[in-house]
Amino acid sequence: MSVVSSPASLRFATGAPAPGPDTIGAKESLVMTIEGVALQHGLVPVNLLRESCPPEAERLLRKLGRMPYTADPWLPVATLGPLLVMAHFNPKATDLWGVPHALAVRVLISKDQYQKTRQDFASRCQQNPIPQENPLEKLEVPRLSEVGLDVAFEWLLKHYPYEPRTRPGCAAFILLCGRRRPS
Repeated sequence: MSVVSSPASLRFATGAPAPGPDTIGAKESLVMTIEGVALQHGLVPVNLLRESCPPEAERLLRKLGRMPYTADPWLPVATLGPLLVMAHFNPKATDLWGVPHALAVRVLISKDQYQKTRQDFASRCQQNPIPQENPLEKLEVPRLSEVGLDVAFEWLLKHYPYEPRTRPGCAAFILLCGRRRPS
């Protein structure tokens, strides 16, 4: 793992302010509601109960990702099984911390919630830095919608960094699902 820092990751780690409305366009931000923007981009609008990253989401990010390359990355806010739920106010943002797209569920939050959550998580990243690289980022993800459940489960079992104690249960589940065919 490299310890070389990029200027963007330092801006995030030092808690620099998130970009302003010009990121999504001042006109869009004044006209569209969060629900409208979410619908337009195929995302779910969410109102976070807590404006911080839960410990399980942080652990999963540390396992699946690396430090962001931009000052306004998607933020980890929850987990959904082996998937990381990531939130942003700007659906056009692209930095998922290197987490493969197939392992991230994106949701939309308000800009105010984004800034508060970002500030909290940036201070935690300063205290306990996230690695600069992660080999999972370079994984080739099959087009899961085209390959079927058997291949998707096998891909997950082969490439996902499961804990050693959970791997046998996952393998058994995948084997069971592979044998069950719809009638």
